[in-house]
Amino acid sequence: MTTVTNPAGEPVAVTPARNRTQDLIQRAGSATILVASWLWLGHLGFTGVDGLALALLVVNSVLILLRHVPAGVLGHRNELLLVCTWGLAAAALLSIRSLGTGAAFGYLAAGLAGYRLPTNEALPVAVGIGVLSAVGLNIAQANGIPGWPWLLGLTVSLPVFLGMANRSRDVAMASALEAARSARRAAESEAQARTLAERARISRDIHDVLAHSLSGVSMQLELSEMLLAEGEPARARESIARAHSMVREGMAEARRAVTAMRAEVLPLEETLAAQFLGVAELQVTGEARELPTNVTQALIRAAQEALTNARRHAPGAPLAVRLTYVPHGIRLEILNGAAPSGPVRAASPGSGMGLVGMRERTALLGGFVDAGPITESALAGGWQVTVEVPTEGNSE
Repeated sequence: MTTVTNPAGEPVAVTPARNRTQDLIQRAGSATILVASWLWLGHLGFTGVDGLALALLVVNSVLILLRHVPAGVLGHRNELLLVCTWGLAAAALLSIRSLGTGAAFGYLAAGLAGYRLPTNEALPVAVGIGVLSAVGLNIAQANGIPGWPWLLGLTVSLPVFLGMANRSRDVAMASALEAARSARRAAESEAQARTLAERARISRDIHDVLAHSLSGVSMQLELSEMLLAEGEPARARESIARAHSMVREGMAEARRAVTAMRAEVLPLEETLAAQFLGVAELQVTGEARELPTNVTQALIRAAQEALTNARRHAPGAPLAVRLTYVPHGIRLEILNGAAPSGPVRAASPGSGMGLVGMRERTALLGGFVDAGPITESALAGGWQVTVEVPTEGNSE
């Protein structure tokens, strides 16, 4: 990738595709001018004005070839020297042989100045080439050498603006492509971060489901071993049966978790109503609105966890589920009364990681989880779980 200088004189990368197309056009134009100039001036003699014109043609031919050296290779100082030398040689050739293709060298030199040099250098150099051309034509005419009117020599400076326009276009193209590459890198980084966050969320969800079921199964199996050692096979069989029940329940919870994770858009209210169908009626307060998927998934997983704990610790107890759309957020409350056989204990026979995972998942979204015993209301002696998540700042 080559470079050009922006108007401030700073190097800026230009796309290779743009350079290849531009270089092919420029090389074809240079070759055409060289061939035409040599066909027109190559038959001149080696003495007098003809010899001077031939020598200037050789110099201009070499310099027009150096025009195609990629920008940045020669360095700024050498490029400035190249343009100034070419402008001087082109103006001299134009002065004594303006009636032919040799006049094109001056225009090419001015255009190169506009493209390769910063604006504060390109304009003086181009103006200098035009002035030298006009002065040289005036001197040539005074000495009887036929050629253009000296005022036309000033037009040699005009291509500098075309060169500056081409440079500005290439700089803008390079800047746009660099901005696109930066945006792509940022998008890739964001996608990678989202992937890592999703992996962490999946790990927490699977851990929550398996930790509860497997820890309960482990405790029941240990209890059955103790009962067998104490000579109570009937109670041991009951403990093993409970372990089987926990395994089935854990598998069902795992399937529900995987289904929730695979779903791209979850209807929150419908899903919650289906989860508590037959055990509690969902109460919705506030103006419903569309929620980000990660917020919806967090609330559904919290509801699953709270329902599992209520069934485990207070089977048969009454349940209440409230969903409230608050300003800039949403709140979910799951309350269960005391078990028919007695109050719900805060301790759990599970791993104790369910509530921890719920809090971690909610904290990642900027929310909080509040859980504790109910001391008042009709459900006194039971347990409540409150999850509140902000909707602002959480995206799909």
